[in-house]
Amino acid sequence: MDEKTKNEIIGFPLEAAAILQGINGISEVKALSKIYQGRLGVSFHFDNPKALNNAYYALSQKDRKWYYPDLVKIKKHKVKLRNLTPFINHYLNQQQDSKLNDQMIKYVNYRTVIELPKSIKPNSVKYGDVNTDGVILTYVIPLREMVTNKQSTGNKVRY
Repeated sequence: MDEKTKNEIIGFPLEAAAILQGINGISEVKALSKIYQGRLGVSFHFDNPKALNNAYYALSQKDRKWYYPDLVKIKKHKVKLRNLTPFINHYLNQQQDSKLNDQMIKYVNYRTVIELPKSIKPNSVKYGDVNTDGVILTYVIPLREMVTNKQSTGNKVRY
């Protein structure tokens, strides 16, 4: 990998954190850059579903319009995550000088961690691992599966 591409990838969490800093309802933004452990990402807290959806759209570099769908719906005792695979594939197809070439896609994973206020109801999760307390759901989908097999990122959780 050339040095420019490597620096762009390593710098992505800092860019994402800077984008999130300016969004109302988003707090505790942290860029995760542990390149030697193979971890790059960003984490943040959100006040409400609207702030979370605004954050997703900002990270995809789109201004959210009133008619855009919610990517995450949070209701009483239920969280529904929309399938982001089509959005991610569209984004990757638009990148002419793609930061993620075919060689690197096999090393990238889409990871979701949801921490809930109460235990997850048994048999309410399509896929993923629930911790022993039953309040944290984690699932990881390889980007290669999302690109080649159109693996869905959508999930529903009841608690």
